[in-house]
Amino acid sequence: MSAAHEKHEEHGNPIPKYLLTFGFLLAATLVEALPLFGLVNIPAPFLLGLSLVKFAVVVLIFMHMLGDHLMFWRVFWIPLVMASVTVCVLISLFGSWTLSYQEVRGKRDLDEVAACYRARYDGDCAAWARSPFTHNEYCAAPRSQADDPCQPLNTTMTTTLAYEALQKPKDADPRFEGFDTKTPEEKKAILMTVGAEVYTTNCVACHGAEGKGVPGAFPPLEADPVANGPAADHISIILKGLNGKVINGVSYGAAMPAWPQLSNDQIAAVSTYERMSWGNKGDMVEPAAVAAAR
Repeated sequence: MSAAHEKHEEHGNPIPKYLLTFGFLLAATLVEALPLFGLVNIPAPFLLGLSLVKFAVVVLIFMHMLGDHLMFWRVFWIPLVMASVTVCVLISLFGSWTLSYQEVRGKRDLDEVAACYRARYDGDCAAWARSPFTHNEYCAAPRSQADDPCQPLNTTMTTTLAYEALQKPKDADPRFEGFDTKTPEEKKAILMTVGAEVYTTNCVACHGAEGKGVPGAFPPLEADPVANGPAADHISIILKGLNGKVINGVSYGAAMPAWPQLSNDQIAAVSTYERMSWGNKGDMVEPAAVAAAR
């Protein structure tokens, strides 16, 4: 009896084991490909761990094909089990067990927002925003007609829907303690610092870091008549939103969402930041003015 035949007899028919191994590799590859099609939101550590498992399997199966059965059958299961445990630890620490593309660490985008994810939306989009929950990009300003599935998001305040957690007013910012007793210079410094934070979190996706907006979708704040005009108008737009108004002779397709969930301090800060940035000459807005406008 040949040595090869003796090995076959010792380990039995290898075909089922080959099929099982290749089936695992195929399944792992499909899992890795799912996020590319926007079907699931799989944390990067999980995908990294899965790739390491695939690498170990490929190396060991080649060892087996070269005739090193002991290395394959006994050592194969050790890295597989260790890698699987590592993946579980990584996904628990850095990700989420859910396979929902809309949910990460228990925070979930609304269905209206998920329908407009970049991976799902095939229309013509003027501007994309990013969810702070799942980090998925969604169309915030479709250029298409009113029957577009994402168009209602514009008229029903997309950003408010996408940033659902912001609907609850934030706790008082300690930087505003004793605000009324501070000098104008101190007030401006606080408002500009906090305003930059609020703007970066809530406004930059539409109006841009330099306040230049998106042509045809979101108006620029640089040289904007509202940012350079009466503070009452500026506050009103932030509190109530704006839609369908021609600005500097240009009509913009996307609606300005209302932000009543922001605190008086935050609205005063972000409006001051917009009124005193990018060459604008608007005056400072204080929290008391926002409280009166509510």
